[in-house]
Amino acid sequence: MKIYRMLSLVFLLLISTTSVYANSSWNWFTKNPITILPWIVMSTILIEITFICVMNKINKLQNIIITSAVVIVANLISFILPYIFLGFMEDVYEGMKLGFFELLNIWLNTMPIYIIGTGYLIITLALEIPFTCIIISRIVSDRKKILYSVILVNIITTILSAIVERILYKGSW
Repeated sequence: MKIYRMLSLVFLLLISTTSVYANSSWNWFTKNPITILPWIVMSTILIEITFICVMNKINKLQNIIITSAVVIVANLISFILPYIFLGFMEDVYEGMKLGFFELLNIWLNTMPIYIIGTGYLIITLALEIPFTCIIISRIVSDRKKILYSVILVNIITTILSAIVERILYKGSW
């Protein structure tokens, strides 16, 4: 058991490391990745609804509607919540009276980040697993299967979203 924990820790450290460049500036060569977010959200929701329904043999219309609603709400919360936290950063800008969207625009255009990454996956899983599994487990017979399918589809959609984001949007130090 200890070897699995150690390998998991090493794997997580390897995939979450980034290079740091002192005294340099990040430049987006293309538009900021926020422009693709609505398409990522819609694609992710469709993939997750389909995957969860197929894997858990959810085929009654009423249960498909419930599953769809749960997946939509869970995804919207996980996509929007990180940006809500940006609203608490107003104090950083020393008394500048900025609205949330103005602050978001400054932050996204000056920060050298891609939106989808390891941290994003962790937030997504932490929010979606309890919400989705608790509600959908009431309409399926195998509760472990719903848990595994939610985890797996979120990992898949996060990886696909990150790949698309990095292919379409380029930046460099």
